[in-house]
Amino acid sequence: VDYLVDTSAWLSHVVADVEDGEVETVYVRVGDQLLGLRQGGAQDRFYHLDALGSVRALTNQAGASAAALTYTAFGRRLPAGETGQVYGFAGEPWSPVGLAYHRARWLDPVLGRFGSMDPFGGSGGEPVSLHKYLFANGSPVNRSDPSGMFSVAEMSLVGSIRSVASSIQIDVGISILASEPLDPGGGISNALMLASLASVGFAIVHNWRALITAFEADW
Repeated sequence: VDYLVDTSAWLSHVVADVEDGEVETVYVRVGDQLLGLRQGGAQDRFYHLDALGSVRALTNQAGASAAALTYTAFGRRLPAGETGQVYGFAGEPWSPVGLAYHRARWLDPVLGRFGSMDPFGGSGGEPVSLHKYLFANGSPVNRSDPSGMFSVAEMSLVGSIRSVASSIQIDVGISILASEPLDPGGGISNALMLASLASVGFAIVHNWRALITAFEADW
């Protein structure tokens, strides 16, 4: 089986399984969230996920249940039955030997540990992150680790700061174009613009010590 992979976002995702030159399965997503799949001549099926992104059920086009899934704390499927598709705990794919693919590493859901050392150095301010094999800082109910390097909670903070900084840059740029430089009577004064930028700058500096390792791993 060959895989068609979308690498345009920070997380790569399989969008189709191809065998002998024929597309066998197509996966539909919005961002990182699974919506459904189409397999050959079979009916389309739709994913139902919990807050962590784990697949809890699949339904067919009529809305009838096609599969229901439950897991242990670290993702071992109960019971270990066949659902005709590979996605499960935390929305990640599974191998035939029972390991979950988290991009940089493989997770053993029985042990709750990765099979190889973490390439991310961890944070001194959060000692549990220094563990080289632990999944999601030992909190699989509240965190996930789709990259195999650091938890979603850490990435969410990095992403939020990037988003806020980008939004203010755009707003300030538009305001500068719409008003005369150093004109206090413009739509937004230079003082307000600088205050907005300073506010974001202070927030980034305040979080920098915690984020620096995450940025290094991300880039």
